[in-house]
Amino acid sequence: MRLVVCFVLGCVIVWGQGGNGSITGTITDPGGAVIPAATVEARNRETGVVRTAASTSAGDYTISDLPIGTYVVTAAVKGFKNYIHPNLTLAATQVLREDITLQLGTSSESVTVTV
Repeated sequence: MRLVVCFVLGCVIVWGQGGNGSITGTITDPGGAVIPAATVEARNRETGVVRTAASTSAGDYTISDLPIGTYVVTAAVKGFKNYIHPNLTLAATQVLREDITLQLGTSSESVTVTV
């Protein structure tokens, strides 16, 4: 019986240390005007799992319930170059702010952020 109680308590402790995070921000053009309806994608580099969102009429987006890990975040909308940030590390329960400024151009062009 003690073994079962210890196992259950151990599972609760380990499970409690997890917690998903989110990536949020505002998408603007070079002049600071917000960009609605941009597609934002977060791809987990370890698992390949992809989550997407679209920016609101205020240019805001949120991709929530993301497991901890490293993500490639991209944003795209017609009339602008694709945005790529290849190394965003998300910790447990973190709300990571990633404001995005899209550059004028075509979707066949891209801008990669290096940090």
